[in-house]
Amino acid sequence: MNCARRSAARGGVTNGGKTDRPMIQNPLIGTLVYIFLCPLVMLWRPLAPLYAMGARPATAQALMPEPAISHLAILVSESIVPVGGTASSEVFVHLEGVQPGIDRLQIVLRFDPQVIQVQDADGNAANGAQVALAAFFQGAQTATENRADNQRGKIVLALAQSEGTPIGQTAAWRKVATVTWIGEQAGNSAITIDEQSRFMGADGQVYRPSALHHGTAFVRQPGQIRGRVKLQGRAEHGNTLVSCSLAATRVDRSYTSLDGSFVITVSHGEGFYTLSASAPGYLTAEGSRPIKLTVGSEINLGEVTLLGGDVNRDNKVDIRDLSYVAYHLGGSDVQSDVNGDGQVDILDLTLIAGNFGTVGPTTWAISD
Repeated sequence: MNCARRSAARGGVTNGGKTDRPMIQNPLIGTLVYIFLCPLVMLWRPLAPLYAMGARPATAQALMPEPAISHLAILVSESIVPVGGTASSEVFVHLEGVQPGIDRLQIVLRFDPQVIQVQDADGNAANGAQVALAAFFQGAQTATENRADNQRGKIVLALAQSEGTPIGQTAAWRKVATVTWIGEQAGNSAITIDEQSRFMGADGQVYRPSALHHGTAFVRQPGQIRGRVKLQGRAEHGNTLVSCSLAATRVDRSYTSLDGSFVITVSHGEGFYTLSASAPGYLTAEGSRPIKLTVGSEINLGEVTLLGGDVNRDNKVDIRDLSYVAYHLGGSDVQSDVNGDGQVDILDLTLIAGNFGTVGPTTWAISD
């Protein structure tokens, strides 16, 4: 029934034979009110069942926030490797919005075995070549697989969390492993993250990486350090040990020839190296600053002279050295023969006296 016509027909409501006062006394105003309200009522009727069941109209659903999108990325860092030497690449993972988190992962890498090989991390040939693992998971973790196949050029690394909270978010790139490469020949090798790589959630769901950042190993001819070390008071300067070290534990060594010259081929890649020289009966010398060496470069350090008189090898010239040589004066004791002329004489005592009180290492001046 038309709302406007129905409103105009009603002037009041009969109740038990009595006529009540109309709700809206002016028929014209009543008609206008019903004309306005009727469309709203018609619009409400189809939506009412949805609200009754707890649903929301489409316009309300559009205001609800979208679920978070998970992000799982793997990155392999680049590496510059000298031929015959070693350098490392690191493997990282970054997670965002992974719920309820991951507790297992598998990363598969491929490389060119003609250009690079994997150096075994634990030195145990019985369990094959392995990479060095980092503490990726919170709590305890187990390596269910850790093997490098240097014939096929493939690394398989699988970790499982044995206790702790699964990881769904990392504040930054988190390290999973370090791979140490050996340079086989000059060239480049892609370090590719294989499609077999995946993450496993605590709920059993398998996640594929959403971003892969592959690496590259650049293999170059190694850098060289050249120079000359002279022994004070001697005509021949051979057999002096010259060492250059990267991060204290990675050391390359060479011995001088008769004229004191040396060449060190550096096998540990680019970096800042500390240089030192030592010989029996002499104070050691150490570089005044670290040397920055790049792969394929050559640095000539010039000349340094080691000071004689440290016959007891405690890296200082003092009364103990003087007493020892004086006791063997006129003999042929090798340790007392500082200048190496085959006899212990006043020349040896003179060297000790000239350097008396000096403590090593002395400075090996390295210019900028």
